Amino acid sequence: MLDRLGFTRAGKPVVARTFYATETSSTLFVEFRLEFPCEDASRAGRVDAVLTVAGDGQYQVTKQEFLGLNPTDLGITYKTADGVEERRRDVYARAEGLVIGTRTVHHQVREPL
Repeated sequence: MLDRLGFTRAGKPVVARTFYATETSSTLFVEFRLEFPCEDASRAGRVDAVLTVAGDGQYQVTKQEFLGLNPTDLGITYKTADGVEERRRDVYARAEGLVIGTRTVHHQVREPL
């Protein structure tokens, strides 16, 4: 997305995450959001660019590893040379409610930690 729109990453990302307890004590559900500051590589005068990646997944406490991380949002916001704020996004679709055969629920979110 950055290459296609003429941006490059610049600076350290800001990371936000929220963990939730599930019915399995060794597995946590996680929602995350990363914000990467970016610069205009095309020299079109665009400023205040931020690439945002948000998603969710699981964290296995005993193995200390993340599993099944899925993006739910990917987009970049910036101001044009005229000061107009713009946002470009990619779209993700998930068929979480789609069931073929017998439905098995693996984890249900219960309480934020």
